[in-house]
Amino acid sequence: MNHSVRYGLILGALNVVFTAGVFLIDYKLIQNPLIGFLIFGITIAILFIAGFELRKKNGGYLSFKNALKSSFIIYAIAAVLVVMYNLLQYNVLTPEIAEELQKETLNQQVMVWESFGMSDEQIDESAAAMEDRNLFGLTWQLVGLAGNLFFGLIISLIVAAIVKKKEPEFD
Repeated sequence: MNHSVRYGLILGALNVVFTAGVFLIDYKLIQNPLIGFLIFGITIAILFIAGFELRKKNGGYLSFKNALKSSFIIYAIAAVLVVMYNLLQYNVLTPEIAEELQKETLNQQVMVWESFGMSDEQIDESAAAMEDRNLFGLTWQLVGLAGNLFFGLIISLIVAAIVKKKEPEFD
């Protein structure tokens, strides 16, 4: 199996298992920023492990282009697996929890808008627009995936810059 695909599946499986475990403990923890940081930490660790392993397999050298390509493929596969998990979890298995989490997300967003000094009218308008969206539906999961892939590209650029090692031109 291709190095990047294998690590993408590993990262995706780790993220899904971790998220499902947190969900089973207390689904409200899913919105806790600490959980997001832990998942981010797992992601970064796997990207570096995979990058350094690929460099080792290539005789101790890895071009920036190949490091970037590998890292981004890993990230993208994992991100798609997480979206598939989210769609299954919140639309098939527990749609009632998705509604509750969406309400909590709206409440948190209203507090942010208030802290920015938005008027009650502006908040009501924005809240009404947000209530009409199913944040856990296919459309918004794909929108989130697009944003996540952009973020993944930035992370992959950083990882590639660190794990790359140029082969000497002359021996």
